[in-house]
Amino acid sequence: FLALTGTVGWLLSCGSGPAPAADPPQDAHQQEESQTESGDHALYLNEGKRWLVDSGMMVYLRTMESAVLNSNVQDMAAYEVLSETLQRESDLLTSNCTMKGEAHDVLHLWLVPYLDLVQAFADAETVEERSSLYTQLRDAFARFNEYFE
Repeated sequence: FLALTGTVGWLLSCGSGPAPAADPPQDAHQQEESQTESGDHALYLNEGKRWLVDSGMMVYLRTMESAVLNSNVQDMAAYEVLSETLQRESDLLTSNCTMKGEAHDVLHLWLVPYLDLVQAFADAETVEERSSLYTQLRDAFARFNEYFE
C-alpha cells in the first residue's frame, strides 16, 4: 500500500505523469528496444546517449539497486527486509521528484512499472513468488542502467 500511495503521490507531485509520448526519432537500434511492462511506450535513448537523472534522485535509485544486487535472499525474512528497503526508498524517491522535461517523462516509462514490481514483491506471499519477482527487480535495474545515468 505504501508504494502505491507513493506512486500516486509522485504522479501528482510531478504533474499528471508522463505526457503521451510523441513518436521519438528512432534508428534501427532503437526500434528493437523492448517495451515497458504496460506495452504502451518503449524506452528510448537521448540521441543515442543515456538520460541524466538528477543526483538527488539517483541516490535513492542507487540505494535500491545496491539493496537488490547485494541481498542474500534465501528466506521470507530476508525478502521482507529487502521489501521494506525498496518501499522506503521508493517513497523517498517519489516524494523528492526534482526532474522536469523529457528526461523526467522517459524516467516515468521505467519507474511506473518498477514501482508496480516493488508493490508486487511486497504483496508476494511465498518464497517462490518473491524469488521470481526478485529476478525481475534485478532485470529492472539492468534495464535502468541501459537508459539512465
